[in-house]
Amino acid sequence: MDGLSDIRRSVKVAVSVTTFTSREGSNPKLHHNEGLPSLHYAFALALRSKLLSFTAAQQLERLRHVGSDISAIDLRTAMTCIIQAPDIVVTTKVPLLIFVRDKMREPSSPTLGENEVSSAYNLIIGELHRGEFMTVKRATKASSYYIVPDNSDEKSLAYWAFIYIQRSEAKVAIAVYHPAGNQAAANVLEEFRIAWNKLMHRVNQLLLLESLHLTRVASALLILEHPQIELGTISQSKPTDNISSSAQYECEEVFRRRFHLNHRCEINTTILELGSSVLHQFAVANRKGVFVYRDEKENIVYMTLAGSDHVELVVKGVATPETSVTQQLCRLIEKKLLSIALEHLSSLLTKNPYFDLKPVDLEFLETYESAYQGSEVSSSAPFNEFDYYFPQACVDPMLVLLYFRQNICGSTYFHRLQVSDKFDSESE
Repeated sequence: MDGLSDIRRSVKVAVSVTTFTSREGSNPKLHHNEGLPSLHYAFALALRSKLLSFTAAQQLERLRHVGSDISAIDLRTAMTCIIQAPDIVVTTKVPLLIFVRDKMREPSSPTLGENEVSSAYNLIIGELHRGEFMTVKRATKASSYYIVPDNSDEKSLAYWAFIYIQRSEAKVAIAVYHPAGNQAAANVLEEFRIAWNKLMHRVNQLLLLESLHLTRVASALLILEHPQIELGTISQSKPTDNISSSAQYECEEVFRRRFHLNHRCEINTTILELGSSVLHQFAVANRKGVFVYRDEKENIVYMTLAGSDHVELVVKGVATPETSVTQQLCRLIEKKLLSIALEHLSSLLTKNPYFDLKPVDLEFLETYESAYQGSEVSSSAPFNEFDYYFPQACVDPMLVLLYFRQNICGSTYFHRLQVSDKFDSESE
């Protein structure tokens, strides 16, 4: 019987099995209680299994040469052959675990509601159809999918692979048939098992992000309770055996933007002010300095601010954020940084009208309005300069200018700017 598995071409097999007479009217199917001795019964079952595997393998080989443009009927036939040929098919079952209510749970758990389970399965099916981790085609109306081989062509398929989502068992089964044998099938199966784990990792990230956005409470599975990045500075502490350097489902960085910090501003104070103004409505309750946002395409991301001589916005998620983050939010941060710098200079001059400003401060004041409005700054002419012409009736313009300067200097609202000749990058 073992030789049946080694046959490489279509042949006819004739089998004759002697059985004992069964009771009248009994079911013609093979049953041990029909009087067949145990030895004959075991042999008949083994032979039947070998024949089914042989015919299934022949069918799979025939259908494999149909190519990538295989019909739905042929897919169902191939799936039936996979089930009937356990000897030539390698299978595995992977447990399903999803994030619900701040815990990883099996979808079959009786404590979960139908909406929670359906939402998780919809995400799984959506990720399958998205095709980032594996390319699939629905095989049946149930949750069964044919995995399209990457190296197949129009004339033949490299192997057969199916994936079955078994909701009742909270597991996914993967079955692979390879013409080169079970070892080759096992290698392919391992690749799909890894791909499936990546898919489920993405699904749980999406579930964690959705929970973060709805509750404004972060799970330790997504964001550590004691992150290594402190506000405005980088911690020098190293991970220990008890503290992981990253959360299990931490998202990758999808966007980063660096903002210029005026030399009059202090980094930690500036970041705190940004968090309490521009980003305040997106703050996460149990993670200081973390903010969550859903963009116009329903992508959810979480953000942090950090920096040393500049401010950096770091955005993490599973997809690149849209322009509401990359442009609009960044523009709001830029404008707020300009306002903070202007407030610092105003405070200095209010306390000391004769404060010695630096050339870079004067340049900032001259270009502030254009920078705030987002218009391009021209270097061809000074800013905020206007020309006024004396009327022809004015006999002595110099005398008018002298009186004008005296009035300005005598006013409590105007003070002469003190600008040092030497530029010093350090704050006063």
